This record gives sequence, C-alpha cells and structure tokens, in this order.
Amino acid sequence: MQQKQILNSVLSFLGEPIRGTPVTELLKFAGTISKEDTETMKQTIEEGCGMASLSQGQPTEKH
Repeated sequence: MQQKQILNSVLSFLGEPIRGTPVTELLKFAGTISKEDTETMKQTIEEGCGMASLSQGQPTEKH
C-alpha cells in the first residue's frame, strides 16, 4: 500500500491524473458480497490462473 501512496504522490507532483476509485467511495460496498460469492470467486480465480488470496490483498501462488 505504501508504494501506491508514493506513486500517487509522484503522479500528483507531475500533474498526472490519479487512476482508480478513492477508498472512501468503495467503503459503501464493504460487506455487501456474501461469503458464498467470495468463495466462488476465489475458486474461479484459482482455477483460471492458479493465484488467489483473501488476506492483505496480496496474490499467493497455488501450491
């Protein structure tokens, strides 16, 4: 997360637009996806590319 903050700072100094949706706008969706749906998404990702992680937003290799 710190790297993204640094990148955003550098881009703002360069006058480049910052991409993405601000966290404050995404918070309204917190908790709206059911556990069953998240498990289905995780399984689909793992089958498709072999990587998925529900912790800390970091992808992990499938073992």
